[in-house]
Amino acid sequence: MLRITSFVIYLIIGFSFVLLLGQTAQIRAQTLRPEEVAPQVYQLLPDFPQENHYIRSETNEPDASNTLVNRLVTYHQFTKRRPTAFRLDWKLTLADYLGVNEKIFLESYPGYNTLTVNPLPGDLQAIQALNLRQRNQLVEVLMNIYQPPSEAVPTPTPTPSPTSVPSLPLPKPGDAELLRP
Repeated sequence: MLRITSFVIYLIIGFSFVLLLGQTAQIRAQTLRPEEVAPQVYQLLPDFPQENHYIRSETNEPDASNTLVNRLVTYHQFTKRRPTAFRLDWKLTLADYLGVNEKIFLESYPGYNTLTVNPLPGDLQAIQALNLRQRNQLVEVLMNIYQPPSEAVPTPTPTPSPTSVPSLPLPKPGDAELLRP
């Protein structure tokens, strides 16, 4: 009985620890804004297309900070409301841009109401021009930004308790005969 109780306690502590780590990563991912993510992506992938030549409606000047990555992350996080912690969700977003998943609508695309020209057609063309390796690199970089590789945290290993459990006697040949009426 004591062994089972110890095991359950270790199990609860382990799950609590895992949940705490997951919530910390989730909170970090939720606090990253696209404006913070885009420069990190371009630092790690300097050849990735910027597509930042569009004119801002309010100022009639180029908006250099409104980049392809900024719009892609905004579309992913806020338009589609996809989680940032999962590789599959990023691949689904890229599949949207490639035209093989969900349709991206002009009216809801990031930048449609702040730029003089909707950047969607240019962004679709830029993503479609990437090869598989470049798209996978983008996903890998985004995953590392939103979920940086964590340091190996040692998980507590339960130590066996020295209590002995009384063992039941093993059946012997002919014991089944004792069950007859």
